[in-house]
Amino acid sequence: MTNAAKYAEFLESVSPQTLGDFDKFVDEDVFFSDPFHQVRGIELLKGVFLDMFRRVGPVKFEVLRVFQEDCEAVIIWKFSALLMGKPWTVPGTSHIVFDQNGRVIEHIDYWDSGRYFLMQLPFIGRFVSWIFRRVGH
Repeated sequence: MTNAAKYAEFLESVSPQTLGDFDKFVDEDVFFSDPFHQVRGIELLKGVFLDMFRRVGPVKFEVLRVFQEDCEAVIIWKFSALLMGKPWTVPGTSHIVFDQNGRVIEHIDYWDSGRYFLMQLPFIGRFVSWIFRRVGH
């Protein structure tokens, strides 16, 4: 099993109770980025996930595909949770970089925060939808 497949399997099972297991997969100086966060360090990464669990639980990551070549990987996933009490699903992709020991040193999530988050919010969602309609076709 590749490093990426092991990490993806962990992400599918991550919960508030398993946050400590990040230590098995991630370097202590890991860099993490997504549309709302940019942190360095394993404790800050755990904090991002803990905050996510508190705000939008219950959370489920479903890994759809994993690609790895040398020390880099791409994980295609689907995230499901509750946003303001309503079902919320977000498709996304993670670019993962491993060190020579197979530990994650960079984890960057790519997903459309405008379409899948901001447009779901009361008031601001209408404005974002209007912008999308004005810019799009």
